[in-house]
Amino acid sequence: SWAVSLPAGPSIVLTASALFFISVLFGTRSRLADSLRALF
Repeated sequence: SWAVSLPAGPSIVLTASALFFISVLFGTRSRLADSLRALF
């Protein structure tokens, strides 16, 4: 976080939140992921 000059705590929380939402969107039981896979 020192390279981007952001506080460590919020950076960790934002990164963990982003990973959580990505895993929810592309999870195996997600209908959104199924519809995206159907497009490609």
